[in-house]
This record gives sequence, C-alpha cells and structure tokens, in this order.
Amino acid sequence: MIEIFRVPSGMAYAAWPEVAPLIAPAVEMSEGRHNLATTLARVSTGHMTCLVGLSNARPIVACIIQVALYPAEKWLQIPFCGGSRMREWLPQLLDTIDAFAYNEQCVGVEISGRGGWRRVLAPYGYLPSKNHHLVVKRLVPHAGQRAA
Repeated sequence: MIEIFRVPSGMAYAAWPEVAPLIAPAVEMSEGRHNLATTLARVSTGHMTCLVGLSNARPIVACIIQVALYPAEKWLQIPFCGGSRMREWLPQLLDTIDAFAYNEQCVGVEISGRGGWRRVLAPYGYLPSKNHHLVVKRLVPHAGQRAA
C-alpha cells in the first residue's frame, strides 16, 4: 500500500535527495522558470508543498503543489509531479490533493504537464482548460538591455 505524506517545510532539505530525482524530469520541462534548487527553496520556506508517496518507506512519487491567488479565485497548482508505479498511487494522491485544495478554500486544481496527463486524469474529472495551450517566447537581451 502506498502512503501519501506531506513533507514538513523544515524537513525539505533532508527529504530532497530522494525527492529531487522523482521530479527532476518535470522541473526540466519548465524552460528555466524553475530548477531543483529554487523548488527546494520554495518548499523549505512553505511557498510550495511537497507530497510524497511511500512504498516500504521509500518514495516512489513526489508532487509539488502551491496555492495560486488569482485576482478573482484561489486555485491549487501542481507544477511538478513524477514517480513510478502510477497505478498504485494516482487515486490516493489525487484524493490528497483534493483534500488539500478544499482545506485551502481553493475553487479548483490546475496541472501543468505533458499532454499525456490529460488522458490519465480525465477519469478523475480533469478537463482541458479553455486556454490549455501555453505559448512562450524567451527574450534575449539587446545591447543596453538586460533581462529581468
């Protein structure tokens, strides 16, 4: 049986050697918006929350969540999630995420990730957003200008 736990922010550095490899592929897809060090810093200060799923006391899934305060609504965001043996932990992880979102008075859960998540999450009530495509452009500093 998989047990899902919240990593206390004060334990983030101790848990990170086992968590980081699980979320590294997802973090790498952030196109530089995040890296493992910045994610650890945000988890250790409580700006992000790390959930882990344990099997025989070993992490097999890690999920990073954060509350997003939009001007009109509060949503729970899942920027990073990764692991192995998804069939064993997905329903329980989603229940834990829903409970966290309800506890934080969020109106919904939004997930950024590869397109395959859409198919996997559809049976759990997740639908593509009307704005489900993200288009990005990386700015290159011009002479005399610098990126923020």
